Parts: sequence; structure tokens; C-alpha cells
Amino acid sequence: MIKTIGDAQIIRKIKKIQNSMKKRILRKAISKGLKPIVSIAKRRAPKGKTGLLSKSIKSKVTKKSNGKVFVDPRVIGVKSQATGGGWSKVKVVAERGANRTYAAVKTAIQSQNPDALIKKPAKYAHLVEFGTRRAPAKPFLRPAMTAGRASALLEIEKTVKTELKKE
Repeated sequence: MIKTIGDAQIIRKIKKIQNSMKKRILRKAISKGLKPIVSIAKRRAPKGKTGLLSKSIKSKVTKKSNGKVFVDPRVIGVKSQATGGGWSKVKVVAERGANRTYAAVKTAIQSQNPDALIKKPAKYAHLVEFGTRRAPAKPFLRPAMTAGRASALLEIEKTVKTELKKE
């Protein structure tokens, strides 16, 4: 998980604005600012056999007006005869009242296709980023943050200015 916090000058100016307006503007600005970092992380992520790791990289604005870029734990990949022997991306979405955990989805898929192979990128993303004893590190999130920081701050600043003019 990588957290981004806006430039100090921007935050000082926004502190003068009402809270509800501030939250709305910051959420929109940070959301737009995270897009360059996500695209760089997706390009830098090793493709491997499945390409699921790059497909599962997402961004989110939190309640505290921070942004994070992460590997979505709700994305899994399935390879079976039903998918033509190739990998298909299945997004697991937890619904209210439904048992949609990873284990439940895995059991349901394997009951329909006993030969199915299932991969969850969130379970191995940290191993790719930091490496293991046998595999060298292939960082993709930390360098994406470094490379995209300047463009993200510019995008945040531009969005804040346009939103302030609208208000």
C-alpha cells in the first residue's frame, strides 16, 4: 500500500474552506492524482503467465483524504477447460448477506470445474515487490510512486484550482 498526501501549500489553502466542500474537492483531486501512479504501476508490474497482477492494481481515496494504490484482494484468476485453457479474471465482490469470501468462491468454482487453477494476485504481490530468498525483487509499486509523484501533485493542484473556481 502506498499513501499519498497532497502538497503542503495546497493543504494550507484548503483548510480555509468549509469542511464539506473541502472533503468533496480533495476526494476528487486525489482520485485524479492517483491515476498516473496507477498507470505507471500497471506498466511496471511483471506480466508473468497470467497478467493478473497488473490487472488487479487499483487506487482508492480514504475517509481521511489520503490516497492509496494497492493490489485488489477481491480479484482472482481462473484457468480451466471452461476458459479455453487461458486465464480469465474473476472479481470477487462481497455482497451483503452473501457468502462471497475468497474461500467460498474458490469452493464454488472448483465444484463446477475440478481441474480449475485459481490464483489470487494479492497473495503474491508482496513477494514480487520485495523478492524472496530464491526470487529477486521486482519492485513496481514503490518506483511507480516515486515516478508519478510530481505528475500526481500537479494533477491534484490543477483539479483543486478548477473545483475552487466552480464553487
